Amino acid sequence: MKTVAASTLNVHSPKSDPCRALWCAVIQQAFMDAAWHPVEGQHKNTIARGIDTRRARHWFMFAPDDFRLVCEYAGFNFSYVQRKYHESFYNGLFESQKKLAHTRATTRGAHTRKKRA
Repeated sequence: MKTVAASTLNVHSPKSDPCRALWCAVIQQAFMDAAWHPVEGQHKNTIARGIDTRRARHWFMFAPDDFRLVCEYAGFNFSYVQRKYHESFYNGLFESQKKLAHTRATTRGAHTRKKRA
């Protein structure tokens, strides 16, 4: 399954350079954190995830030095990654992640209820 970052940044696993692959994974995780939305009935880690989401969004929006360095290590210009983040956010890709998370939670809950019955 492609993540928001993988499809947005056209990240293909760079097998020839494992260091670049690692830094691309850092950006992908930040995209996933920024796109996270709470789903009704989620467990107690919701508050911690919300904090991670705010930090990830801040990281992309304000491009601190560590963001710029991670982008450089991943082989991207930081402004390109930042622009792709904003495009994803405003084009509704994060909203589709929210719907997917809700569908998974709903399906998982229905599956659990069937087992108990």
